[in-house]
Amino acid sequence: MKRIYDFIKNPEKRSSRPLVFLLLLFFGGLGLLRAVNKLSDQFYLYATITVDDDGGADYNSIQAAIDAASAGDVIQVAAGTYQPTTTLRVDKALKILGDGSGTTTIDVGGYNAWGVYISASNVTFSGFTIQGDAAANQQFAFKVGTGNSSTPNPSTNFINEGLSVSDLVVTGTKRPGID
Repeated sequence: MKRIYDFIKNPEKRSSRPLVFLLLLFFGGLGLLRAVNKLSDQFYLYATITVDDDGGADYNSIQAAIDAASAGDVIQVAAGTYQPTTTLRVDKALKILGDGSGTTTIDVGGYNAWGVYISASNVTFSGFTIQGDAAANQQFAFKVGTGNSSTPNPSTNFINEGLSVSDLVVTGTKRPGID
């Protein structure tokens, strides 16, 4: 008890060590938090989003998964036949991976528009058959780039960088499969 009394009544006997310790702890903790924030930005773990038209996945449609995804995410599409009602639009860097062109089909025959339209760079698209209907669909099944012009215009059109397409079959379309 005498120590507490001396500490309160005799300021000259107080040590500055506890205060220094607390300040070091506080500012050291702030530095550690900043370092962790910088590391988390560099090592962001991208999400894997699943799609299955039979249910039991994050989404039932490919477009819903694309809309929900953030740039860099992976969308895994289970085997099945997917029938979007309009163009599948990929406007951010994603990996969209079907179960394989022999088992995962995107049927674009029910509307007159592009089947898949990729307008972003750093997109991977793999493991699909795109099935068209030559009588109903007058557009390309798979379109890459921006705009409709065949004359390059740097202000409106660009070449998609980092595009990777593999295990892709395009069939049943009136026009060539890829534009």
